[in-house]
Amino acid sequence: MLGRFGLGPLELDVLQRLWAMETATVRDIYKLFLKEGREIAYSTVLTVMKNLDYKGVVKHTVEGRTFHYTAEMPQQKIKRDVIAYVVDKVFYGEAEQLGRHFADTMKFSPKDKKAVCEVIQASDRRAKKRKSKK
Repeated sequence: MLGRFGLGPLELDVLQRLWAMETATVRDIYKLFLKEGREIAYSTVLTVMKNLDYKGVVKHTVEGRTFHYTAEMPQQKIKRDVIAYVVDKVFYGEAEQLGRHFADTMKFSPKDKKAVCEVIQASDRRAKKRKSKK
């Protein structure tokens, strides 16, 4: 289970599909998994959606007997939470270790390396601007 929301891998998989669809029923998500060649029981998807609803990550509306789900948490918030959890629990709070591990184990093209450096530099510039406004 990752982050303060305690999300597991299957819950993250379901969320990925829900974010892409914006609103979906259990059947919509189930059919999408099948279309992707992933064998999963309808009842499993139903349970995951109920769990996500209980955790406050998604919400539902009822139309007749059908539940329509939407993500309550934006994708960026969940990503930030999961990464913070990984940095804290796996890399003992040391983001540098995460960066080093990432750089050593991932196969980056020169274009990808340049893009990552540019993202970090842009983040530094934004942080400096925020600091100078205070």
